[in-house]
Amino acid sequence: MKVPFYLIEVFNDHKSGWRGNIAAVLHLEKELSPEKMLEIAEDLAQPATSFMVKNPNDPYNYKIRWFAPVSEIGLCGHGSLAAIASLENRIEKNRIITLQYPEGEIPGELLNKDSGYIKLEGIEIEKKNKNILKLEQALGQKVLEHYITANKDIVVLENELAVKTMKPDFAALRKLPSFGYSVTAKGNKVDFVSRTIIPFIPILEDQATGSSHASLGPFWSKRLNKNELTALQLSKRGGKFSILMDDNWVSLCGNYTILSQGEISI
Repeated sequence: MKVPFYLIEVFNDHKSGWRGNIAAVLHLEKELSPEKMLEIAEDLAQPATSFMVKNPNDPYNYKIRWFAPVSEIGLCGHGSLAAIASLENRIEKNRIITLQYPEGEIPGELLNKDSGYIKLEGIEIEKKNKNILKLEQALGQKVLEHYITANKDIVVLENELAVKTMKPDFAALRKLPSFGYSVTAKGNKVDFVSRTIIPFIPILEDQATGSSHASLGPFWSKRLNKNELTALQLSKRGGKFSILMDDNWVSLCGNYTILSQGEISI
Protein backbone atom coordinates (compact mmCIF):
# COMPACT_ATOMS: atom_id res chain seq x y z
CA MET A 1 0.00 0.00 0.00
CA LYS A 2 1.28 3.45 -0.94
CA VAL A 3 0.50 6.50 1.21
CA PRO A 4 1.37 10.22 0.90
CA PHE A 5 4.69 11.06 2.51
CA TYR A 6 6.33 14.36 3.46
CA LEU A 7 9.67 15.38 4.90
CA ILE A 8 9.30 18.78 6.56
CA GLU A 9 11.62 21.13 8.41
CA VAL A 10 9.90 23.30 11.05
CA PHE A 11 10.75 26.18 13.39
CA ASN A 12 13.42 27.30 10.95
CA ASP A 13 14.65 30.69 9.75
CA HIS A 14 17.10 30.23 6.92
CA LYS A 15 17.88 33.95 6.66
CA SER A 16 19.32 33.79 10.17
CA GLY A 17 20.90 30.37 9.79
CA TRP A 18 18.35 28.49 11.94
CA ARG A 19 17.62 25.11 10.34
CA GLY A 20 14.93 23.90 12.74
CA ASN A 21 13.90 20.29 13.26
CA ILE A 22 12.82 17.66 10.73
CA ALA A 23 9.82 15.35 10.86
CA ALA A 24 8.42 12.81 8.44
CA VAL A 25 4.64 12.87 7.96
CA LEU A 26 2.49 10.02 6.64
CA HIS A 27 -1.18 10.40 5.67
CA LEU A 28 -2.87 7.06 6.36
CA GLU A 29 -6.29 5.79 5.32
CA LYS A 30 -6.62 3.87 8.58
CA GLU A 31 -4.67 3.50 11.79
CA LEU A 32 -1.74 1.11 11.94
CA SER A 33 -0.62 -0.93 14.91
CA PRO A 34 1.92 0.72 17.23
CA GLU A 35 4.40 -1.99 16.27
CA LYS A 36 4.06 -1.16 12.57
CA MET A 37 4.36 2.60 13.15
CA LEU A 38 7.51 2.05 15.21
CA GLU A 39 8.94 -0.12 12.45
CA ILE A 40 8.29 2.61 9.86
CA ALA A 41 9.76 5.30 12.10
CA GLU A 42 12.86 3.18 12.58
CA ASP A 43 13.24 2.80 8.80
CA LEU A 44 12.75 6.53 8.16
CA ALA A 45 15.26 7.41 10.92
CA GLN A 46 13.96 10.95 11.54
CA PRO A 47 13.70 12.65 14.95
CA ALA A 48 9.93 12.13 14.68
CA THR A 49 7.47 10.55 12.28
CA SER A 50 3.87 11.79 12.43
CA PHE A 51 1.11 9.36 11.44
CA MET A 52 -2.15 11.12 10.48
CA VAL A 53 -5.63 9.71 9.80
CA LYS A 54 -8.34 12.11 8.59
CA ASN A 55 -11.77 12.12 10.22
CA PRO A 56 -14.11 11.08 7.38
CA ASN A 57 -16.74 13.53 8.63
CA ASP A 58 -14.45 16.53 9.10
CA PRO A 59 -11.62 17.49 6.70
CA TYR A 60 -10.04 19.67 9.41
CA ASN A 61 -9.83 16.95 12.06
CA TYR A 62 -7.10 14.30 12.22
CA LYS A 63 -5.97 11.60 14.58
CA ILE A 64 -2.22 11.75 15.09
CA ARG A 65 0.52 9.75 16.76
CA TRP A 66 4.25 10.38 16.78
CA PHE A 67 7.11 7.91 16.82
CA ALA A 68 10.85 8.31 17.18
CA PRO A 69 13.03 5.48 15.82
CA VAL A 70 13.15 3.92 19.30
CA SER A 71 9.70 4.51 20.83
CA GLU A 72 6.39 6.36 20.67
CA ILE A 73 6.48 10.05 21.63
CA GLY A 74 3.79 11.18 24.05
CA LEU A 75 3.76 14.81 22.90
CA CYS A 76 5.65 16.13 19.88
CA GLY A 77 5.39 19.82 19.05
CA HIS A 78 7.63 19.88 15.99
CA GLY A 79 5.90 16.77 14.62
CA SER A 80 2.57 18.54 15.08
CA LEU A 81 3.62 21.66 13.18
CA ALA A 82 5.01 19.41 10.43
CA ALA A 83 1.64 17.65 10.28
CA ILE A 84 -0.14 21.01 9.89
CA ALA A 85 2.38 22.05 7.21
CA SER A 86 1.75 18.83 5.24
CA LEU A 87 -1.83 20.04 4.64
CA GLU A 88 -0.61 23.10 2.71
CA ASN A 89 -2.09 22.01 -0.62
CA ARG A 90 -4.91 19.93 0.83
CA ILE A 91 -7.03 22.49 2.71
CA GLU A 92 -7.73 26.21 2.82
CA LYS A 93 -5.40 28.35 4.86
CA ASN A 94 -6.60 30.26 7.91
CA ARG A 95 -8.84 27.39 8.99
CA ILE A 96 -8.42 25.76 12.39
CA ILE A 97 -7.11 22.21 12.16
CA THR A 98 -7.46 19.85 15.13
CA LEU A 99 -4.97 17.09 15.80
CA GLN A 100 -6.32 14.49 18.20
CA TYR A 101 -3.72 12.47 20.09
CA PRO A 102 -4.23 9.91 22.88
CA GLU A 103 -3.89 12.47 25.70
CA GLY A 104 -5.81 15.41 24.19
CA GLU A 105 -5.95 17.62 21.14
CA ILE A 106 -3.80 20.26 19.47
CA PRO A 107 -5.38 23.05 17.41
CA GLY A 108 -3.27 24.56 14.66
CA GLU A 109 -3.45 26.69 11.57
CA LEU A 110 -1.61 27.47 8.35
CA LEU A 111 -0.85 31.17 8.19
CA ASN A 112 0.98 33.07 5.47
CA LYS A 113 3.29 31.25 3.09
CA ASP A 114 5.52 28.76 4.85
CA SER A 115 4.39 29.53 8.40
CA GLY A 116 1.90 28.14 10.85
CA TYR A 117 1.19 27.63 14.52
CA ILE A 118 0.15 24.96 16.98
CA LYS A 119 -1.49 25.52 20.34
CA LEU A 120 -0.35 23.37 23.27
CA GLU A 121 -1.61 23.25 26.82
CA GLY A 122 0.92 24.86 29.11
CA ILE A 123 3.00 22.48 31.23
CA GLU A 124 3.20 23.78 34.78
CA ILE A 125 5.95 23.51 37.34
CA GLU A 126 5.31 20.87 39.98
CA LYS A 127 8.06 21.72 42.47
CA LYS A 128 11.49 23.28 42.85
CA ASN A 129 14.51 21.05 43.36
CA LYS A 130 17.11 22.53 45.71
CA ASN A 131 19.62 19.66 45.42
CA ILE A 132 21.40 20.89 42.31
CA LEU A 133 25.06 19.97 42.92
CA LYS A 134 25.08 16.77 40.82
CA LEU A 135 23.12 18.49 38.05
CA GLU A 136 25.63 21.36 38.00
CA GLN A 137 28.49 18.89 37.72
CA ALA A 138 26.74 17.00 34.89
CA LEU A 139 25.97 20.17 32.92
CA GLY A 140 29.31 21.82 33.61
CA GLN A 141 27.59 25.15 34.35
CA LYS A 142 26.30 27.00 37.39
CA VAL A 143 22.60 26.20 37.87
CA LEU A 144 20.51 29.05 39.27
CA GLU A 145 17.22 27.14 39.50
CA HIS A 146 15.89 23.64 38.81
CA TYR A 147 12.16 22.99 38.49
CA ILE A 148 10.37 19.64 38.08
CA THR A 149 7.54 19.40 35.53
CA ALA A 150 5.42 16.55 34.17
CA ASN A 151 7.51 16.71 31.00
CA LYS A 152 11.15 17.86 30.91
CA ASP A 153 12.63 19.72 33.87
CA ILE A 154 13.35 23.44 33.57
CA VAL A 155 16.95 24.34 34.42
CA VAL A 156 17.90 28.02 34.56
CA LEU A 157 21.50 29.04 33.86
CA GLU A 158 23.19 32.41 34.34
CA ASN A 159 23.02 33.73 30.78
CA GLU A 160 22.77 32.92 27.08
CA LEU A 161 26.48 32.17 26.75
CA ALA A 162 26.26 29.53 29.49
CA VAL A 163 23.45 27.77 27.60
CA LYS A 164 25.29 28.00 24.29
CA THR A 165 28.63 26.70 25.57
CA MET A 166 27.25 24.02 27.90
CA LYS A 167 28.82 20.60 27.33
CA PRO A 168 26.65 18.05 29.15
CA ASP A 169 28.10 14.88 30.60
CA PHE A 170 25.38 12.50 29.40
CA ALA A 171 26.68 9.54 31.38
CA ALA A 172 26.40 11.62 34.57
CA LEU A 173 22.93 12.84 33.58
CA ARG A 174 21.76 9.25 33.17
CA LYS A 175 22.52 8.67 36.85
CA LEU A 176 19.97 11.36 37.77
CA PRO A 177 16.23 10.65 37.91
CA SER A 178 14.91 13.16 35.37
CA PHE A 179 14.09 12.02 31.83
CA GLY A 180 15.13 15.29 30.18
CA TYR A 181 15.93 18.96 30.67
CA SER A 182 14.92 22.26 29.10
CA VAL A 183 18.04 24.28 29.91
CA THR A 184 17.29 27.97 29.57
CA ALA A 185 18.36 31.56 30.27
CA LYS A 186 17.26 35.07 29.41
CA GLY A 187 18.26 35.91 25.84
CA ASN A 188 20.43 38.73 24.56
CA LYS A 189 18.30 39.61 21.52
CA VAL A 190 15.25 37.46 22.21
CA ASP A 191 13.25 36.92 25.38
CA PHE A 192 14.84 33.57 26.21
CA VAL A 193 17.05 30.84 24.82
CA SER A 194 17.15 27.13 25.55
CA ARG A 195 18.56 23.72 24.73
CA THR A 196 16.70 20.42 25.15
CA ILE A 197 18.78 17.62 26.63
CA ILE A 198 17.40 14.06 26.71
CA PRO A 199 20.14 11.72 28.00
CA PHE A 200 18.14 8.48 27.92
CA ILE A 201 17.48 8.34 24.17
CA PRO A 202 20.03 8.05 21.33
CA ILE A 203 19.39 11.56 19.98
CA LEU A 204 20.67 13.07 23.31
CA GLU A 205 19.88 16.67 22.28
CA ASP A 206 16.79 17.70 20.33
CA GLN A 207 17.05 20.43 17.71
CA ALA A 208 13.81 22.46 17.96
CA THR A 209 11.37 21.23 20.58
CA GLY A 210 7.73 22.29 20.81
CA SER A 211 7.00 20.38 24.01
CA SER A 212 9.87 22.15 25.81
CA HIS A 213 8.35 25.50 24.92
CA ALA A 214 5.00 24.38 26.33
CA SER A 215 6.67 24.74 29.74
CA LEU A 216 9.20 27.47 28.92
CA GLY A 217 6.50 29.74 27.48
CA PRO A 218 4.46 29.97 30.70
CA PHE A 219 7.65 30.10 32.78
CA TRP A 220 9.16 33.10 30.97
CA SER A 221 5.79 34.77 30.44
CA LYS A 222 5.31 35.02 34.20
CA ARG A 223 8.92 35.96 34.83
CA LEU A 224 9.03 38.71 32.19
CA ASN A 225 5.38 39.73 32.56
CA LYS A 226 4.82 39.34 28.81
CA ASN A 227 2.24 37.39 26.79
CA GLU A 228 4.15 37.62 23.50
CA LEU A 229 7.68 36.22 23.48
CA THR A 230 10.44 35.29 21.08
CA ALA A 231 12.79 32.40 21.67
CA LEU A 232 15.76 30.61 20.14
CA GLN A 233 16.80 27.02 20.68
CA LEU A 234 20.59 26.96 20.60
CA SER A 235 21.04 23.46 19.21
CA LYS A 236 23.37 22.55 16.36
CA ARG A 237 20.61 23.20 13.80
CA GLY A 238 18.93 25.95 15.82
CA GLY A 239 15.23 26.72 16.18
CA LYS A 240 13.21 29.95 16.19
CA PHE A 241 9.88 30.33 18.01
CA SER A 242 7.29 33.06 18.35
CA ILE A 243 5.09 32.45 21.40
CA LEU A 244 1.70 33.81 22.37
CA MET A 245 0.24 33.04 25.80
CA ASP A 246 -3.54 32.84 26.20
CA ASP A 247 -4.45 31.79 29.74
CA ASN A 248 -2.73 28.39 29.99
CA TRP A 249 -2.54 27.81 26.24
CA VAL A 250 0.78 28.25 24.46
CA SER A 251 0.65 29.14 20.77
CA LEU A 252 3.93 28.28 19.04
CA CYS A 253 4.36 29.94 15.67
CA GLY A 254 7.17 29.05 13.30
CA ASN A 255 8.29 28.84 9.71
CA TYR A 256 8.44 25.57 7.80
CA THR A 257 9.94 24.16 4.61
CA ILE A 258 8.63 21.09 2.79
CA LEU A 259 11.87 19.35 1.84
CA SER A 260 10.32 16.51 -0.14
CA GLN A 261 7.00 14.84 -0.78
CA GLY A 262 5.67 11.84 -2.64
CA GLU A 263 4.47 8.36 -1.79
CA ILE A 264 5.91 5.67 0.42
CA SER A 265 5.12 1.97 0.40
CA ILE A 266 4.13 0.45 3.74
